[in-house]
Formats: sequence, structure tokens, C-alpha cells
Amino acid sequence: GFVNCINVYSLLMKVGFSSQYSRAEHSAAQLLGKPRVFPAAGSDGRAWSPVPRPGQGREWVRLRFAEPVEARAVTVYQSHNPGSLVEVRASPAGAEAWRTIWRGERYNHVPSRPPSDALTLDVGGAGGDAISSG
Repeated sequence: GFVNCINVYSLLMKVGFSSQYSRAEHSAAQLLGKPRVFPAAGSDGRAWSPVPRPGQGREWVRLRFAEPVEARAVTVYQSHNPGSLVEVRASPAGAEAWRTIWRGERYNHVPSRPPSDALTLDVGGAGGDAISSG
């Protein structure tokens, strides 16, 4: 378990993304702040949704924190098609290089998966570096 848990929603300040349905509903900006949909499940305009594009196998988002944080765990709230996340990367504060701090397998094809989930990923302190995701 983890001894300390800090809510960093208020530290998120910027988002980059591979695609989004619109600038309002299903926009990448929905990633900023507390989850608006979870624990409900299904497509909802208050959550980010990428636009599937021919030839693109992966969608991505990039979040930046106002201040560097030392991440020990990352919780990803998935309210539609949970199990699609396969990788989390971080960049030490002030660095340009990204490194993988978590990698997993898709499980969105498993019929018994929950309709929504909060996937908590142990990222082990990201190697001891304060990270700035973006």
C-alpha cells in the first residue's frame, strides 16, 4: 500500500492529445480536474474520447502539471471501453526525454471486465524523479 496520497487534480494545467471528437463534448480538456463520469459507464460528453483514424493504432494524451510531482501511483478512470490503456510515460521535470513508467496489456476484449473502472498503476516513484507529464 501507499502511505501518502496527494490529490493532484488542481495541479493539472495543460493537455495535448492525438485526437478528440470536438472542442466541447468528448474533448481532451475533459481530462483536467476530477472525474466527471466515473463510476458511471458509457459514452458521455464529459469524458475524453478519441476519434478512431485509419492507420493509427494508438491514441494518446499528454498532461502537464503546474508543479513537478513525484508519482508513486497513477489512477486512470475509464468510463467507456475500459482496458484500452497500454502505457504511461513520464518526463523528469525540466527534461525533454520521456520514459515508460508503466506498461500493460489491453483487456478491453475480456467479456467479464467491468463497465467502468479506476485502474491504479504502481509507477514506483518514477525512479525517484519529480515528473512533469508534458
